[in-house]
Amino acid sequence: KGGENTLHGSAFWYYTPTSLFARPYFSSARPFILQNDYGASLSGPILKNKTFYSVAFEGFSYHTAAVPNLNLPSQRVRAGDFSQVKSASGQSVTIKDPLTNIPFAGNAIPSSRLNPTALLIQNRFYPPTNFGDPESVVGNYRAAVKQVQSKQQVDVRVDHQLSLENSLFTRFD
Repeated sequence: KGGENTLHGSAFWYYTPTSLFARPYFSSARPFILQNDYGASLSGPILKNKTFYSVAFEGFSYHTAAVPNLNLPSQRVRAGDFSQVKSASGQSVTIKDPLTNIPFAGNAIPSSRLNPTALLIQNRFYPPTNFGDPESVVGNYRAAVKQVQSKQQVDVRVDHQLSLENSLFTRFD
């Protein structure tokens, strides 16, 4: 919207906390949801009856909790034992020695061949499994995590009246 000869402005904030959401029918508790939508606008003259400006800002944030079902290595796999690992078709997966291209005995990498740095990284960034079959490597970890979605937008517009019949404007979003 183009500006006018008088200064105009507005502001808004819509806040929606968890307490305003209903409990889902099959759930024992309300889900965690927090939503904020806020903004402001201002418009007015730069040169009376000739040049006008309009500025607007809007921000939005949506916080919720999620429980992803992740795939992590089982305790056996973390220790180098791949004897229980199956492919998607149910076939045993063969682990070969990268130096000799010969399968490891019992489909297990000897502990002396496990890289200590890789083990430290594994222990630091991959938590132990906590859900389902402890030997499974599919869907074996669940944890509540916060999810945040947010966006901000700024709109700026300048109008200039060249004559009674002609005008010019520019806009930045």
